[in-house]
Parts: sequence; structure tokens; C-alpha cells
Amino acid sequence: MSNRLHLLCLSLVVLLSANACVSPGESTAASAHANMQVLEGKVYYLEKKLLPAGAVLEVTLENVSKQDVASTQMASVTQTINGAPPYTFSLEYDAARIKPNMRYGLRAEVILSDKLLMTSTEHFDPFRNNQETINIKLSTIARFQAQ
Repeated sequence: MSNRLHLLCLSLVVLLSANACVSPGESTAASAHANMQVLEGKVYYLEKKLLPAGAVLEVTLENVSKQDVASTQMASVTQTINGAPPYTFSLEYDAARIKPNMRYGLRAEVILSDKLLMTSTEHFDPFRNNQETINIKLSTIARFQAQ
């Protein structure tokens, strides 16, 4: 055989050996990571008060397509609140799970010791609203307002 053919065969063996070293889980994880996108935005409220120490902000992306059925959580991020609003968030989600014929919504909540203090009350679909920035308004829950 010619020198060139030996080199081609050797290259093929090396390529196949390297591919065999990657497990199916690693390949799937790599492709899943390639589909990851980020939604960034701000959460705010209009009340002139600071939230108690230890309050936590949770922003959730949900599939809200089906009526009379609980929404399906697509992604979520939780962070401790420090200071005054607005609070910025960065939510990573799998873009391969987003379907154009479905409806999605971003929901934000402020929680303190497993008690809901504030929540978003307006529907916001980040894939249908043609806004450059995402701003989610929170409303105070009545029992928290009375305290």
C-alpha cells in the first residue's frame, strides 16, 4: 500500500477511537447545552418599602398552553433579594423545548419563610412580546400589606 493510504487508514482508526471514548450521555449533554438560551430582565414593584431581610425572588418560565390544567415549569431561577428594586434576573432555558404553537409565561414571586409576599399578576409571554427588555411588575399579597 502506498504511504498515503496508510496515513488515511491511521487517521480513520484514530477518529473512530476518539469517537468511541465519548459516552452517549456526554453527547446528549453537549447537544442539550448547545440549545440553552437566556432570558434576562428586571422585576420591580411600586410600593415604597423595602422587603424584609431573607426574602427570595423566584422567576419561572412556564408552558401555559393547556386550559384547566396546571402549567408546566420549563425553567426557574431563585435569588436572595438585596436592596431596592428593580431586581435583575437571568433565566437559562432549553430552547429546543419551546414550540411556536404553545403559549408561555414568565411568573415572578417574592417568598419569605415559605410565605408568598408578592407575585406578578399580568401575563407576560417572552416569546410573543416584541420587547427588547423584560420588565415584570409585582403586586403585594393582601396579608403581607397589612403587616
